[in-house]
Amino acid sequence: MKELLLPGTSVELRFEVKGRAPETFTPHLDTVIIDAYDEEPGEPVAVELVWRASVRAPRRAKDANIIVTEREKRS
Repeated sequence: MKELLLPGTSVELRFEVKGRAPETFTPHLDTVIIDAYDEEPGEPVAVELVWRASVRAPRRAKDANIIVTEREKRS
């Protein structure tokens, strides 16, 4: 059995909407997808990490600016 270590990072979202104060979120890791279907010996397995956050959307998408920053996880 192989051991899988997840990266020691998280993400931070800054949500800027015209006419509103900017909001900053640190979403929680929600889903880990491991794709080992085409795994070959010695090759890395594909892993996808999904973080989730919820914000009130603007009326027009062009009025929003979303900035995603990778952060080092604090111990």
